[in-house]
Amino acid sequence: MILDTAAPGKHSARSAIRHLEKASALEISDPEMAAFRALTAEEEAATAVIHSLRRRCYEGSERLNPHNHVHKNSLSQLLKAIQGIFGEADKAVGLKPQLRVLEQEVPRRLQLELHAAGLGLGESLLIPLPPLHFSVFTGDDPNNLGPHDFADELDKFASAKNAASILAHLKRRANLRNQVLYASAEGVPTIQLGSLLENQRRLVKVLISTYLLIDPYSERQLFVQQCVGVLLRMLDLLPKSDDIEPGTNPAAT
Repeated sequence: MILDTAAPGKHSARSAIRHLEKASALEISDPEMAAFRALTAEEEAATAVIHSLRRRCYEGSERLNPHNHVHKNSLSQLLKAIQGIFGEADKAVGLKPQLRVLEQEVPRRLQLELHAAGLGLGESLLIPLPPLHFSVFTGDDPNNLGPHDFADELDKFASAKNAASILAHLKRRANLRNQVLYASAEGVPTIQLGSLLENQRRLVKVLISTYLLIDPYSERQLFVQQCVGVLLRMLDLLPKSDDIEPGTNPAAT
């Protein structure tokens, strides 16, 4: 499916997979380089997403730099926040979100499916077309909902890492690759991989799936545009009052 997408995004996605393969090969003989490869795989997968956002002309995407390590690290943290929101919705109404490959299409595409039983719609499936063409609204008053900005989720990430802000957390995270290779005042780095490689494999899979939900579609999908606005705020690339168009009317979503 990656090979059916456009360059340069597809080459970044291919490179991500190659780095994971190299990391697995080095797991025993050179754990530090295996960790470096696995972290680089995440950045390459994130680069593919940024290329796709820019290629499809999402508003504000030109401010995302595919060569900036902090920008690339922001993608995985936003995806974790999104995963949390969908997890809450799943618990509340049993949406059971899942991806399915449309094998009959040429080229093949990913489809997002949501179960509608919890919404009182029987055993129907909700299938957004294109797959991320919806918006997420939240609020205490059902008649006065606003686009969800993921601020609470991202602040929790920062607090959990003892960082002053989500941007400070991203900058620290972006430096992890250097820490596994370069000596410091404490000495020469050594690393115990533990679950790092498996965690990075899962993360890269999510990032590449995201890429495949965006790149094949010329339409500017509502949720993708909403998330671009969140990314720009995370990275302090927008004044707080500058509002990227988040989507559509909540009543129509």
